[in-house]
Amino acid sequence: LSTGANTRSGTDTRFDLDIYPAPERFFRLGIVTNEFGRQQVDETDTYTRVDDGATVHKNTRKIDKSDFKFNFQIGRRIQRFGLRAGLIESTGGVGMDYYFPDWGIRTGIELFDYQQDAGPNLRLMTEIKLWNVLFARVAGEDLISKVGDQSATFSLGLRFSDQDLAALIGIFAR
Repeated sequence: LSTGANTRSGTDTRFDLDIYPAPERFFRLGIVTNEFGRQQVDETDTYTRVDDGATVHKNTRKIDKSDFKFNFQIGRRIQRFGLRAGLIESTGGVGMDYYFPDWGIRTGIELFDYQQDAGPNLRLMTEIKLWNVLFARVAGEDLISKVGDQSATFSLGLRFSDQDLAALIGIFAR
């Protein structure tokens, strides 16, 4: 669970659940709400009467601000590398992570949401464990956008392991 701010378009909140049926395989299920999303181009013809009778053709860009986007990824962890593929924010994509377990750091790259006019969304991110269950996340969003939509997201979040959840359930069960 994390929430943060994006430099271009407001808030970014996400809840991800990683399920490990085996030590090297995992599924990531999640829900994301943010204020940026898939761009759609709507063409509007505007006719203006000027001396030469010219027609002005205007392209406008609208952003689909869907309330919820979903993650469903299947992945494999090979030593310190993690490879993922599936739905990233409700669009097809792939991701790769590198873990520094001694320092509590995870770096990653994701490529998703391919659009004909803007290209794919390339996200570079780093997560740092600050204290027990608290982590910080910094991400560069849409880094190879053809339309100049690059931005950054800064987030804080909570991450619980199975042992953390068992301890919390034990405390609340009393």
